[in-house]
Amino acid sequence: METGLREAYKVLDDVLRRGAFVNIALKNVSADSKALVTRIVYGALERRVELDYIISSLTSRCKPALKTLLLEAAYIVKYMDNIPAYAATDTAVEYAGALFGAGVKGFVNAVLKNVAKGNYSLPASGEKAEEIKYNAPHFIIEALERDGFDPAAFLLPPRKEGVHFRISSKYTAEQISPLVPDMRPSPVGGYISKPSAALEGLNAEGKITFQSPSSMECVHALGDLEGKTLLDACAAPGGKAVYAAELGAAVTARDMHPHRTRLIRSYAERMGVKLKTETRDATIRYPEDDMKFDRVLLDVPCSGLGVLSSRPDVVLNKRPGDIEELTRIQYNILSVSSAYLKRGGILVYSTCTPLKAETERQIERFLQNNVDFRILDYKNNTGFGRIIMPDTLMDGFFVAAMERI
Repeated sequence: METGLREAYKVLDDVLRRGAFVNIALKNVSADSKALVTRIVYGALERRVELDYIISSLTSRCKPALKTLLLEAAYIVKYMDNIPAYAATDTAVEYAGALFGAGVKGFVNAVLKNVAKGNYSLPASGEKAEEIKYNAPHFIIEALERDGFDPAAFLLPPRKEGVHFRISSKYTAEQISPLVPDMRPSPVGGYISKPSAALEGLNAEGKITFQSPSSMECVHALGDLEGKTLLDACAAPGGKAVYAAELGAAVTARDMHPHRTRLIRSYAERMGVKLKTETRDATIRYPEDDMKFDRVLLDVPCSGLGVLSSRPDVVLNKRPGDIEELTRIQYNILSVSSAYLKRGGILVYSTCTPLKAETERQIERFLQNNVDFRILDYKNNTGFGRIIMPDTLMDGFFVAAMERI
């Protein structure tokens, strides 16, 4: 357990104090510890508001780096029945001494013993009780309710029934299935299986790639891609762009940050796919690209409320003004990038959130201001696009397909 606790701490510290993406940070964990570390990290993040409340009620002051360790250890003590509370406490105490000096050991020991004994109380009602229940800021809970959604559907999503992947266009299911005997088809053309070392190896070799079915549906909404020119204006890390290229499109994949552009290139190289990468800001107009592409894909930055089953860190540091700023950026990207679409071409706008300010209202506003675009009926269930609810297979997404006429 000691190795697992240490590795979990490093991941959580990167996520909580340095803003790392949890799914990316977990990639550096050793194979021997990965199952335990993943459970600790995801568990602590999914209970972060509750654990933070408990720790704060038991301490008057605590440095952020030490608080990360207390949050992690408190989760183990409170929720991991297979690890004795005394063992978790002793391990955390020794690790705290190694990290922060022997002077903190008594403090850590006292806090975790109080957690184990339940020497704290949680609010029974009110905003803080709701934040603890949903592990999210109250303004997010209110925003979902205001838009007619049950907050639990997005903030407490069901566990996925397995990992979802698709097979490289260079390979067949018959070639892959002997190595992944439990794989079964998904409704979107991919496959579902239990996590395994075999899958990780196939992914590293570019024979498969892990991709959510909702992400694949964004590409399907673009229609026939064979021989079409396609701009993916917000492409990193590259899953949709690579998939579109495998379906026959001549893809230009962009991101505004060089390191993210490199991620796209690396993804394409791993999958053996050719596409063009460019480092460009999607909010800046490039007139030379006007009416240049048959297809435009805009998977815009968003509040991410539909992917909490795999990214519980998404809501950790959200502030009320964040969504307003996101909507401004989203509409700017949509307005600018729509100019690059040829007449008769298809533009897909997608988000991994259901909030109407980021989805339906953006499309409604865009169509009012751009009479040469019309909404397409690709599984449209809102009038302005498709809401995909999160479940044991799908992530929560919004997908709108529009044609330039």
